[in-house]
Amino acid sequence: MLDALSKQSGSRVGAFEGQTLAFEAGALTQLIADSGMTRPMLVVDRRAVDAAGLREEIHGATRCGERMFDGIEPNPSAELARSVIDAAIRVRADGLVAVGGGSCIDLAKATALGLDHRNDVEAIIRGRSSIRGAAPVIAVPTTAGSGSQATSFGVLYVEGRKKSIDHPALRPAAAVLDHRFIESLPPRLSAVSGLDALCQCIESIWACGATERSRTLATEGGTLMFEYLVAAARDQDPAACQAIMLGAHLSGCAINISRTTAAHAYSYALTQRYGVPHGLAVAYGLGWVAQWNAGVDADSCQHPAGPEAARVFVHDAAFVLGVRPDRVGDAMASLLDALSLPRSPLAAGVSVADLPALARAIDPMRLSNNPRRLTADDVLMGTQRSFVMG
Repeated sequence: MLDALSKQSGSRVGAFEGQTLAFEAGALTQLIADSGMTRPMLVVDRRAVDAAGLREEIHGATRCGERMFDGIEPNPSAELARSVIDAAIRVRADGLVAVGGGSCIDLAKATALGLDHRNDVEAIIRGRSSIRGAAPVIAVPTTAGSGSQATSFGVLYVEGRKKSIDHPALRPAAAVLDHRFIESLPPRLSAVSGLDALCQCIESIWACGATERSRTLATEGGTLMFEYLVAAARDQDPAACQAIMLGAHLSGCAINISRTTAAHAYSYALTQRYGVPHGLAVAYGLGWVAQWNAGVDADSCQHPAGPEAARVFVHDAAFVLGVRPDRVGDAMASLLDALSLPRSPLAAGVSVADLPALARAIDPMRLSNNPRRLTADDVLMGTQRSFVMG
């Protein structure tokens, strides 16, 4: 699929899943021209660009000059978004080029929304007004993780709480998948971001919102992530880095259709309360969620295809890791060992005494997309059984 596209010497590629793709940062000049932007603003993770040695290439290709914001923060707040929107308005920007990880791209999406709505953006973020449209965004991911460059939603934090903004206008018009960024990442960052993409693919296969197309995208993306993540993160092998960049993009395309499920729902509290990196937090939930979902029956099924089909999808998802659903936790623990990451929440510093509170904090929106119904008691039971992951 995308493997064939990426071999076209980094040249501009035709539409894939409704986007234009390129594979070298130098293509930004043409992508900006094609988007209709005349005064793009660059939202950039300067450290990632400098680490990859691509500062001159990025700045030369975008020609943004002083129309730039580089104060990227993890988990961007609504207040930060407002300041970037104000800056974009001051320089009369008519679109955004985002070069960074998921937080950077999400911030650019919020800014694109602000350019189109000006004084209504706070109400939109808080869910009190509807989205009409957004300025165009071109995304250049510097991690193989969230797949935000392929999705129509973004995340901001409002008063410390995660808030998703979702509208087709927020999906970037184009994306550049340049593997040189991955080659320059610290191994731990490559590993945890790659785990997010892998888990997104697996969840996308069994999600209630999945389609045949999203399951195809997720299966190919998950296969790439599982096969090449260790070589990319640990060894920084160029071919492996390209493979996981492609895999992460496919994960974004898949969840743009299906959305995520219970493993993601459980991960947010681990990240917020313990600082467990998001991808690692999702990996900790994937094993017990897979085992739980494999037991779906007529009484507990939420999947529109029914319990028998849902069980098939759960087995298909586990097969991406080469195992049965009841062995997903073991497969993930082995992968974490190979990535030199703590293999369990306990090893990451999470207290057994906090499991009830973590179960109560689970995100109900993602639970509604899970093929088997889950209560807080079910979550507690699942996490207690799998807490140490071997």
